[in-house]
Formats: sequence, C-alpha cells, structure tokens
Amino acid sequence: MLAITEFFTSSNALAAISSVPSPVPTQRVYFFEGRTYSKQMSTTEIAYITDKQNLFNTYSNVLQGKKSLNVFKEKYQAFMIKWRLGNMNNALRVFNLTQSNTIFMHLSNVQINPLCAQTADKLGSQSFTYCQPITEVQFPEEQFNYCGPATMATTLVEDSFFWPGTNSLNGYTITHLTNTISQPYSTALNDETYLAENYLGIPAGTPYGTDPGTLLTALNEFIQGKGGQYAPEWSNNNLQSNIVSDIATGWDVPLGIYVPANIKNSLPGYPKFSSTLQHWVAAAGDVNYGATIYYADPTYNSPLYTSANGWNTPGPYASTSITNLATYVPFYLW
Repeated sequence: MLAITEFFTSSNALAAISSVPSPVPTQRVYFFEGRTYSKQMSTTEIAYITDKQNLFNTYSNVLQGKKSLNVFKEKYQAFMIKWRLGNMNNALRVFNLTQSNTIFMHLSNVQINPLCAQTADKLGSQSFTYCQPITEVQFPEEQFNYCGPATMATTLVEDSFFWPGTNSLNGYTITHLTNTISQPYSTALNDETYLAENYLGIPAGTPYGTDPGTLLTALNEFIQGKGGQYAPEWSNNNLQSNIVSDIATGWDVPLGIYVPANIKNSLPGYPKFSSTLQHWVAAAGDVNYGATIYYADPTYNSPLYTSANGWNTPGPYASTSITNLATYVPFYLW
C-alpha cells in the first residue's frame, strides 16, 4: 500500500527510533500505513537478533577478506541449530551458492539480466559467466492498499527459490509464472488478496495497509521450520550489511519506506507528494558489497501508479544507492 498520511509528527519520526533494544521490553505505539502498531520485542527476540547480527558481522568480515567462508559456514550452521530454523539439508546448497556466485557478485559490477549474470572477480584471479533459471519475481500492487501483500508475495516466492516451501502454508501455495518476472494481474491479484485477507488483516473494503508487526508475524508463519526467521530492525542501522548477508543466504529483505512531504527525486520514478508517503518494497539483489541495492517495488506495472499520475517506477527491479535508500528506510525485516 502507498499510504499518504499526516500521522507522523515529524519527517524523521520513525528514523529516530533507536536500534538498540531495551533490556526490558516496553510497549510503544506508532503509526504506519494508517494503522497503529506496537513496537515491542521479547527477551527471546532480542537474543535472536543479537545472534543474527553477530553472524552477519562475520559475513561482512568474509567479504572483506578478514575471515574465511568456512568460518561463516560453521557459525551459520550453529546458528540454525540453536534457533531450530530447520532445513539443514538445504543449507549446504545455499553455502555452495554463496561461495561460487554470491561473493563474487558482491565484489563485482553485475548486469542484471533475467537469465544470466556476468561477473568479473575484482581480485583479478578469475572472470566467468553463470546462467540459471529465472529467480526474480515482482508482484505489482493490484489494489490501492496492497503493497504489503505484494511485498510479502515477492519475498516468499523469491525465498522459496533457495529455501523450498517458504511460499506454501496450510495447503495454499503463492503461485507465480516461472518465466515471467513481473506477475500478471490475475496471478498477482489472487495471491495478494489471499494474503491480505488471511494473514495481513486487510479484508475486502478495508482502507488500511500492512503494519510491520503483522507482516513480520505473517512471514514467519510461512517460513517457520524451513530454514529461517525474520526479525525486526527499528532503524536503518546496519542496513547495508544486513541486506547483503540476507540476500547472500537466499532471503529477500522487506523494507519499510517513509518519504516526507514535498521531497523531489526520493526513490527512482517517485513523484513529489504533498504529504508523507509510507510503503513496502522487497530488497532482492545487491552489487559492490551492497553499494547499490536492487528492489522489487509494487508500484512498477501497477494499474494504480502510472505515468499519468506521476509515477515512473523502473522495473521489474528498481535500483538505488544504499546511501539514498537508507534515507527513506526507517525500519526493515531481515
């Protein structure tokens, strides 16, 4: 959903939230996409986030050549076992992907292509091209308040390419056309409506969008026991390294977008708004250690957000620098 509201008391209201968790969970109430939500973490969630951040710090050291990939692999396996994330049999395949492709992608300038990515190892020892089936999906926002469902569908389908089953729950599978990146209206509307009505609290006729807590719970219901778990980050601290690490291990990163009023040239293709804008997108790719982030924006190919009303969102993936993106991301799920 694109919510253009006046609920925030200042342009940096969410950005000011500290990422350092309180030792004792405290209830705080905020607004996002027209709905109130509580920002509260249990001691278990705080412990999980601490462990995951330490793990991803290790991966950053791998990318900088300070630690070997085997060190990260051992710590990742221990992390998965400790937190009972499941699907350990699939972990090795993800580690192999990380070693053979993803690390080189982070060291390289990658030209995004539906079928192939050409990479050149900047360490100078190797250059190569690899091709694989399309592993990119973007769901256009088919209803005015469906950016949350569209981002959830994109995230879970792309997660399922590396962690099978994450797009299925209770007998329902989020469907997609396997040779198409931007999904057609009938497919997108069906999946988004299902998620909206059954998991995100947006039944037909409801004007509200998706708050962070609801999206977090819904995502984890789908992926529980299949290899991972999402956690909230209530600031843009560590945004670059956490996106890089999640993507490297097969997970998309849902980003909360907040653009203050009267900002020109915020994200690519966005018009200027007379009041604040709140929105969801899914980070799905990165290059040069995350200096540039690729994300699936539900406004692309949407019947609601067109050039006729000022929208020219590039796609199926848009991209921008991490510096620019961080300006408009007050929180994210990783």
